[in-house]
Amino acid sequence: MEESYPAEVKPAIYSPQALIGFSVVFSALAGGVLAYHSLRDAGQPAAARHALWTSIGFVGLAILLGQVGPRIPGLAFVLGYSSGLWLSYYLKKYVPDEASYPRKNIVKPLVICLLLAGVVIGGVFASFYWSEG
Repeated sequence: MEESYPAEVKPAIYSPQALIGFSVVFSALAGGVLAYHSLRDAGQPAAARHALWTSIGFVGLAILLGQVGPRIPGLAFVLGYSSGLWLSYYLKKYVPDEASYPRKNIVKPLVICLLLAGVVIGGVFASFYWSEG
């Protein structure tokens, strides 16, 4: 069931710029999770699930192009930016008055993404360290 909120009771959502930024800097999945939470909180659960699955598809496409195709400089940036633009468009499609919604703070997802990135980078360095030993 789709919900509609009066102006004074609207839930906080992430801005379209946050979706683009997280998609470019971290991955399409990070932007997709933010879009999922924004759409779900705005009363659009079906659109939220679609945005999340589409962002997973963007990640799969990036992996496929990175493994199968030739090395193209900037491919990750282009795919991240295009997925962020699509997520931003999708948010505006299902929440047309998104500018009137209060904004969620991005500190918590930023800390989570930085911690995950640190774990991945630490794992890469650890694998180099232990493989040479």
